[in-house]
Amino acid sequence: MEVLTQQKTHILYLGINKRFAQEFHRNSGQVQVATVENASSALKWLHNQSDFVSGKWQGISTNLDAFICDENLVEEELVELKAYVEQTFDPAKKIPFLLLGNALSKADKVRAMENGFDDCFVHPIDFNRLLDRISFLKELKTNLRKQEIQTTAEQKKYRVGFWKRSFDILLAGSVLLVASPFLL
Repeated sequence: MEVLTQQKTHILYLGINKRFAQEFHRNSGQVQVATVENASSALKWLHNQSDFVSGKWQGISTNLDAFICDENLVEEELVELKAYVEQTFDPAKKIPFLLLGNALSKADKVRAMENGFDDCFVHPIDFNRLLDRISFLKELKTNLRKQEIQTTAEQKKYRVGFWKRSFDILLAGSVLLVASPFLL
């Protein structure tokens, strides 16, 4: 039997839904949640949690496992915050961004994915599933950054030669002529 040690999951919740924050604090054995109400408070929290070394902010990806953003906040503010965090604190993009809402339509989910969110959740939330998803996304993003995906500029198209094509047509035609009396 394999024994796994459970580490606390560190989450920054950006939103005003007190019910969600209270639910997470009930699972305080597994989760440590920092709650902020707006993007400027989130940036202050991030600056306090990371170290400024050699002109760069470092250490936030070890202190934070996920951002959970409430859908009730201004969309442009969330997109700008995400871009700033990825540029300043997390250039390797190892920290997942999740969107939380009361009722998300398909269009809302598509727009969230286009804005760079990694996943969307709707109330009521199964917190064990959410924690599993956070650990999966963090591991996935870490593994994907290690691999380089290369695409070739042009695929070579397969061409069938003239003699092969002619042979196939003649053979198929002769088989049809021989088999046609039996098909009637």
